[in-house]
Amino acid sequence: MCGASKRGWTTWLAAGIDRRVEAFIPVVMPILNITPNLNSAFRSLGGWSWTFADYVRTYKMMFIRSFIDICFVQFLAGNMNYFNTPAFDALAALVDPINYNSKFTPKPTYIIAASQDEFFQPDSANFFFQDLRGEKYLRILPGADHAFHLTFNLTDVLVSIDTFFHMAVDNLRGPRDLNWNLVKTTSRTEDASIVAVSGTKPKTVVMYSTNTISTTQRDFRLFACVTASGTGCYQGLQWTATEVDPQYGVIYTASRKAPEQGWGMFFLEFTYEVAERGWNGEKREFKVTTEVNIVPDVLPYNSCGTACGLGQVNLANPTAQ
Repeated sequence: MCGASKRGWTTWLAAGIDRRVEAFIPVVMPILNITPNLNSAFRSLGGWSWTFADYVRTYKMMFIRSFIDICFVQFLAGNMNYFNTPAFDALAALVDPINYNSKFTPKPTYIIAASQDEFFQPDSANFFFQDLRGEKYLRILPGADHAFHLTFNLTDVLVSIDTFFHMAVDNLRGPRDLNWNLVKTTSRTEDASIVAVSGTKPKTVVMYSTNTISTTQRDFRLFACVTASGTGCYQGLQWTATEVDPQYGVIYTASRKAPEQGWGMFFLEFTYEVAERGWNGEKREFKVTTEVNIVPDVLPYNSCGTACGLGQVNLANPTAQ
């Protein structure tokens, strides 16, 4: 099963409750551990991203039940007004996929996330990936936003999705032995690093890295605001891609310091060749990444506490200045 955005959330939940789902691919929906995950997003920007407007504001909608009965109902009723409260915790107990973690164990998963998503921080997967059990793979798309099919090479993504499908259906062995550790730092003068070990030999390994434009917000979003004509405040971050050679045949490392101002992020991407069964089996390309390391490991804003609705907090960069 595969789905993106809201359909990615549905993919997580379906895999957690429906035994017919044997493998799954949630795309641009790294929402697990929703409360600490979204608290980090708020504290990164000093408000909710403009994409959260429908979940922050309260609307009223009118419909006519009969000729004499006009009914007003709450529509998109300010979910974030209840954030960090028992009411939101009760909702999360039902819809946060991390609660179904034990059901994911026998089901291989390929998690695809965008590095410049307007909903989520690039390190959102760090809040849950290591807690997932069973066969799991992560892929962060460098330079892609939530609408990644418009801002990234879609064919490149589909090739790996197709490979994962064959891995699940044909029981092909993927790079299950890839593991890594993130070494974080709050300093601007010390190196943060990623140390990865892969017993399965990759075809290539690349370190992707970029910095924020903002010096006050931990803001990697591709579009930082919305205008009357659509998305705006384009942030064309400057990405670097550096090939990484192995140490002792199986160890791959990446490191960097923080920029003088703002924040930097980096991660490792591994490209593998997964062989079909048989002596002359076709080799299929499969790309996975480590989690993202952000440096310095500092959140610039305080939590909104239990006052997280509109009127209590602002949307971060809601419109172009």
